[in-house]
Amino acid sequence: MVVWRGAGVSASFDPVSNVWKKNSSAPIGPRDLQSTAWTGTEMLVWGGYVFGGTAVLGDGARYRPS
Repeated sequence: MVVWRGAGVSASFDPVSNVWKKNSSAPIGPRDLQSTAWTGTEMLVWGGYVFGGTAVLGDGARYRPS
């Protein structure tokens, strides 16, 4: 399971070892109402609104746990 916030805590959970691991810093800023998808190897985060604001974002990033 991957938890992404773009700021503060971003982490991955390995159910086999029952361990949470802190992820590296995100290359994009925090946001609300973004779209996310799991491809089977990486998580994609796209768009949304500026965190706590109304400006629409047109950028994104991907995260590969491996």
